Amino acid sequence: MSLFLGRVSHDLVVCNHTPATPSMVAGYHGVTDEQERAFLEIKGGHNLVVLGQAGTGKSFLVRETQRRLASEGRRVHVAASTGIAASQFLHGTTQHHFAGILDGRFSNTEALQRVFQQPETVGRIREAELLIIDEISMLSVRIFEQVSRCVD
Repeated sequence: MSLFLGRVSHDLVVCNHTPATPSMVAGYHGVTDEQERAFLEIKGGHNLVVLGQAGTGKSFLVRETQRRLASEGRRVHVAASTGIAASQFLHGTTQHHFAGILDGRFSNTEALQRVFQQPETVGRIREAELLIIDEISMLSVRIFEQVSRCVD
């Protein structure tokens, strides 16, 4: 499974500080050249972090990535730190629900043990080809580690 998590390494980091406007639109379904480049990196299996101010098209890129890869038969999951944030995406869920770690009150070891006792969660994690975490900066290090251990 590819993880669109936010681990910055030598992979691409997209920073768009200018709101997307119709005059910037190019290519497929109204994506900017920068968004298209990011999509191709994601499709190629690279991890990446998408940064930008409000209105720069970050959520649009997530929805477009989800739509395009799903149309190719790829299994894409989108998770966010809250249910309200997750609701803007098709079948969006919280990171806690996706990884089966409930509210994060368990140690990493306990969380992992609980996950493997939940066949539905194990199936969801195993079938996922790509996990996109929206608003990853809102995720605590502890929850990030638990989600990461669950999907590894």
